[in-house]
Amino acid sequence: MFCYFLQEWDLWKADRAQELMDPELENGSSYPMLMRYINVALLCVQENAADRPAMSEVVSMLTNELVALPSPKQPRAFLCEKYAKFKLT
Repeated sequence: MFCYFLQEWDLWKADRAQELMDPELENGSSYPMLMRYINVALLCVQENAADRPAMSEVVSMLTNELVALPSPKQPRAFLCEKYAKFKLT
């Protein structure tokens, strides 16, 4: 489950999150909203439940561009590591 967020996290930290956008949808006006959606998504997969926003906060974050978003912490990759070790043995 967390494996999927490692690539997104790396791109986010490298300021290359726009590479996640489908080229068919790409245009300059969608870039700020894409960044916002990725920020919210990364907040929703935080390891500590206390760091995750409530659904009402998620709705507010996605519908109100004036709501300031906290910076996400790196998602935990424990499950990826666990499954990778399992497959190797």
